[in-house]
Amino acid sequence: MYAAQEMFDFSVDGREVVARTGSGVPTGAMKTKISWARTSPWAPFMCLAETDVRGQLTYHARSWSLGSYGQIEPWLRAEVEANHPLYKAAPSAPGPSENSWTSFHTKQLGRGATTWAGWCAANGRA
Repeated sequence: MYAAQEMFDFSVDGREVVARTGSGVPTGAMKTKISWARTSPWAPFMCLAETDVRGQLTYHARSWSLGSYGQIEPWLRAEVEANHPLYKAAPSAPGPSENSWTSFHTKQLGRGATTWAGWCAANGRA
């Protein structure tokens, strides 16, 4: 059985709310601050069987909105452009729902052609 939890907090400054309560459709991205936390079982590539190794992973992330891609810090924008150009723009449409486990099953295990134990052994993590 897989069990995880995710928690999101969104906050908007009061000045941002006032600026957007007039008539008409506001332009630009709403200035928000976001906090995200997740607890989940070990990631599949770690090759830690839950029955053998007690514990879980905890993730924390924070984000905020910018007006445009050009406002991203120059060092981060350079990295994206050089090595991860897919992330220069948002997708034009939502993609399939996928998480770490479904992605691992599809991309690493070939949709079940390889077993998890077999993948771990072949990758020096048995």
